[in-house]
Amino acid sequence: MWGRMGNNLTAAKMLATLLGGKLAVSRKLVDVKMAPRKLQVGQSGQIVSPKLYIALGISGAQQHIVGLKNVETIISVNIDELAPLNYLANLVVIGDATSVVESLIKKLVQL
Repeated sequence: MWGRMGNNLTAAKMLATLLGGKLAVSRKLVDVKMAPRKLQVGQSGQIVSPKLYIALGISGAQQHIVGLKNVETIISVNIDELAPLNYLANLVVIGDATSVVESLIKKLVQL
């Protein structure tokens, strides 16, 4: 779960941990050495089958989507309302992924 969130992998990882999940990334972050290849989801990465997949700023290129198998629920958070992954998602949040992550972390920590 990661896309155009800049250098904020720490916040995405914290959100994943709070939700009992794991961090996964797109190829773009691997290519620019922001994340290791073992975290990459997609055609040249790994295939994942979580109950919940939160895509943060992931456009949803076909190469990424092939890495999603039997996902029960997809939540797409993206500023681009026409992002291809939005059409597959069960819930679409049009907005800045960094802001959404920060808000979710604050709420989860209060619980």
